[in-house]
Amino acid sequence: MFSSGLLLVKFPHAKTYAEDHRPVELLDVAPTVLAHFGAKTSRPLAGVRLDRAPEVRSSVFFVHNRTFAGGFAKYLLTDHGWQFTSETIPFSNER
Repeated sequence: MFSSGLLLVKFPHAKTYAEDHRPVELLDVAPTVLAHFGAKTSRPLAGVRLDRAPEVRSSVFFVHNRTFAGGFAKYLLTDHGWQFTSETIPFSNER
């Protein structure tokens, strides 16, 4: 199952309305705001600036079982539905 939502953004000094159908994610908001203010981060962010969003983007989803045993399994949305990518991100619940 795939869902999408509407993201409304007004860039500073924008005078006109435009629609952009490139796929963006909430992860893209932080790099966009930081770039606008000229702020730098010590580590790279997962998203991209909204003005640099690619025309095509892979949709990735991470799942876990109830006990978080082993890690998060990574799935990729393809034309044939969600496919397991054979990649697991390790997770430790030790504190």
